[in-house]
Amino acid sequence: MAAALYIIWSGRNKKKTRKKAVQLYFGQLAANVAWSGIFFGLQSISLAFIEIVFLLILITYCLVAFSRINRAAGYLILPYFLWVCFATVLNLSLWLIN
Repeated sequence: MAAALYIIWSGRNKKKTRKKAVQLYFGQLAANVAWSGIFFGLQSISLAFIEIVFLLILITYCLVAFSRINRAAGYLILPYFLWVCFATVLNLSLWLIN
């Protein structure tokens, strides 16, 4: 993730496009921290599920924005996206079981 951000941050593309992609990156990063706080801190599985779906949406936008600027940066975000997809299924499973 950090390597992808570096590629975007140091790129020679339009500043406005780059700024939007970086904002999406930090937005999804903040949502990731929020999910941890909700799931582990508040121990609210249902609210955490809603948050992780929001996180997944932000990661998708970030992945697309990074890919449009630099394909390699987009590929570097892909494992994170897949991991959060798996975590979303786990979160939903815990919610349904409890």
